Amino acid sequence: MKPTLTPLQSKELKANFIGNNKSLLLKRLKESLSVMNNNGKKLFKNYSFDFPNKRLISHCKHFSLQWQLRKYPNKPENPLNQQTSSGSTCVNLL
Repeated sequence: MKPTLTPLQSKELKANFIGNNKSLLLKRLKESLSVMNNNGKKLFKNYSFDFPNKRLISHCKHFSLQWQLRKYPNKPENPLNQQTSSGSTCVNLL
């Protein structure tokens, strides 16, 4: 009998698949860029893609658009740390 995944496990597997696939990860990061305000979009207009670290680096090299499994990847899923099927992104200062 095949083990059944919980919805959380299924979302986590899907998110991990995106985070470990170069083309899907780039697509996910570009989707995040598309909803940024104009200042954010300007920062990442000429980005470099850092696949090993799962991020885009801004043209000025001072910011990154970072993909992660969820907001706090090392903590369990909860209402403030929800798991999505595509992971989470945030802008970090380098």
